[in-house]
Amino acid sequence: MQPFAGCLVRRLAMPRTYIRKTAAINEDGMKKAIVDVEQNSSSVRAAAKAHGVDRATLQRRLAKLQTGSVGRARALTDEEEQYIVLALKYCSDLGWAFSRDKLMDFVEQYVTTKGLKTPFKNGRPGQDWCISFLNRHKAELALRKPETVTIGRAKGLNRQVLNTFFDMLEQQFTQWGVKDQPTRIFNLDETGLNTDPKLHQLIFKRGTKDAQAILPTEGKTMFSVLFCGNAAGQYLPPYVVYKSKHLNANWIIGGPPGTMYNCTKSGWMEDYVFEEWLVNGFLPYVDNVPKPVVLIFDGHGSHLTAASATAAREANVQIICLPPHTSGALQPLDVAVFKPMKGKWRDILKNFFRESDLTTVKKEHFPILLKEVVSYMKQHPGHLSNGFAKSGICPLNREAIPEAKVMLSEVTESTEPVSVTIQQSESTSSASQMSPTTSPVMASQIPAQ
Repeated sequence: MQPFAGCLVRRLAMPRTYIRKTAAINEDGMKKAIVDVEQNSSSVRAAAKAHGVDRATLQRRLAKLQTGSVGRARALTDEEEQYIVLALKYCSDLGWAFSRDKLMDFVEQYVTTKGLKTPFKNGRPGQDWCISFLNRHKAELALRKPETVTIGRAKGLNRQVLNTFFDMLEQQFTQWGVKDQPTRIFNLDETGLNTDPKLHQLIFKRGTKDAQAILPTEGKTMFSVLFCGNAAGQYLPPYVVYKSKHLNANWIIGGPPGTMYNCTKSGWMEDYVFEEWLVNGFLPYVDNVPKPVVLIFDGHGSHLTAASATAAREANVQIICLPPHTSGALQPLDVAVFKPMKGKWRDILKNFFRESDLTTVKKEHFPILLKEVVSYMKQHPGHLSNGFAKSGICPLNREAIPEAKVMLSEVTESTEPVSVTIQQSESTSSASQMSPTTSPVMASQIPAQ
């Protein structure tokens, strides 16, 4: 006989919802049968027959070989899953409803950080686990289609975005009692301090064909710094992120008091770095500030880990995400602080290059230069408080935004399919219904259709 040739082999996929092949166990009957055997001296066979349960199953239960429902053990414990549920609900309330992929990222980060042993491949759960997880917690979490609002898809600032944002601020600031409390409203932003000096016009001999100048460095270096302050003009110590694999002790000497330092592969803020700043920098700073405290920043919801979300929730810190593409109008640090600060930074660079005989700005030089920058910022607290006022956040005033900054184009609804997001169920909260990539603020203020 010739062997089969060209056979079509089809892979059978495991169903998403398990269908039991045998009858479900009668748990009430099983409990009564166990009582009869253990307390009434009944035989296993008689007890199984009397209560209509399988004899072999009853025997296994009695032998303590099976103590619960049929099925393999869960990847995470009840306590671990509840920790994730609380973090998801907190993020949802902030307008960062998660998609399934984002949920998998979130759990992967949690499992990796905690060093948990799970059956997940490389610590990342699959779609089946996500579906089962949502089914187990459907009383608190629900899959919903977000509203087809286009605020997050707007390519710039417009009046609809502003009205939605300030309606939310009005409601939440009143609810939290922070409307006239500038020391309880904070803004956070990350910026880069470039070491490449700006070229200005120089005086050359008339007739010079090739006007050249010797610069202090080839190329440029960018130092990433996270700044944070409140509407009263008070600054927290900065947080410096170097581009490096390891943090050298020489890179943290001579900086502003209380400054924190870290390093990443990219040289910019990443989720674990944000978590360290929040837990070890921001929360201790606001420990004695009346709660709740509001922290506003420009949409890096991806920086929020399970641990940082939980820490903020437990400390009664309310995080508000600005609408996309609105930093120039709504971010206080962008509005009134960074421009004069970077002007001062360029002056500091010029003096440094002049006094150091045109040496480059190395990492060990940066803390000392940053100390001058921070000293300048603290000498001008009005820049920060003006930033809050000009952005209309404190005092709360949506008319503070100049009409010239508002894009007048009409916002039209998107015709693209809407992504599925995770939010709290309607029975527990009127949580956000917008995806994390399109959610500008606490979108729970947008009524459902």
